[in-house]
Amino acid sequence: MTAALAIGLDLLYHDLSLGDRDIIRTAIIEKGLKPGLADAWWVDCTINWSQVCHGGLVLGALTVMDVEPDIASEIITRAVENV
Repeated sequence: MTAALAIGLDLLYHDLSLGDRDIIRTAIIEKGLKPGLADAWWVDCTINWSQVCHGGLVLGALTVMDVEPDIASEIITRAVENV
């Protein structure tokens, strides 16, 4: 879902109101990235869950990097280390 919101925000950015952009960014951060930082079983597993979950979180991180650089950097660094 984080990937879907990130792609949607990017594609529709100029068609969305400032309020809608903020709602989507907040959802990416609060419902995607922050929970995604939890120590979960998929973080370093050897099946495709790791790649799928890290990929979606990286898309979200890149989308909100300007407003949450610390969280975004942590997500991206962890993905690079584990995929």
